[in-house]
Amino acid sequence: QVEEVLLGLCGSDPGAYVLIGMVTQEASKKVSGVSSERLSKKWYETYRLSFELKKVCEEWRVRLVEKARDRVNARSQERTAEGQRDRELRVAAAVLPSLKPDSLPRTLRSPEMAALLCVLSKGDARNEKGSLATALLARLCQNGSAMVAPKDFISECTPFSPALLMKTIVALEKHRKERWPKEMLDLVMKAGALDMHDQATRKAASLSTIATALWAA
Repeated sequence: QVEEVLLGLCGSDPGAYVLIGMVTQEASKKVSGVSSERLSKKWYETYRLSFELKKVCEEWRVRLVEKARDRVNARSQERTAEGQRDRELRVAAAVLPSLKPDSLPRTLRSPEMAALLCVLSKGDARNEKGSLATALLARLCQNGSAMVAPKDFISECTPFSPALLMKTIVALEKHRKERWPKEMLDLVMKAGALDMHDQATRKAASLSTIATALWAA
């Protein structure tokens, strides 16, 4: 939480040094139990993997190291994605009863299909909808007659991660044996593996997401 407060104080320069007193003042409004005694120079020195200190004009300033900034941004993105997922899941739960495997609407977006798969993996819907899960995954993995590239799969399914879809498939398989095409399962797993690493346009997934992918694999 202190990491997030500090990054918020940096403005347009995420690598800027900020007065320790200023961080303490702002953190006391947002983090319980914060005091000037707790957020002392010695406290920051204890967490060298997150903070870097510098003395400027007899005053100590602190900034986040690059990896800490990445962690803060990843947490922020995950909170945003969680809200988006919740909205998609609510819509999916309302739409699911009207869907059939052989007549899926052509207008379904990738996040909507991912949400439908997640809803299918829970409760009574697991047994009621039969091959709908396979049909949804097929649509999700294909662009016309061609398979979607793993990197495109990641971006198109956002805010649903490949790891979450892997977990969903495992849950569905436990309750009903599906005829999952091997090439589609391979695509989801390749996307999940790719999501564990930094890419040109996005950072690696959070540790919790990576853990989910490894568990489901």
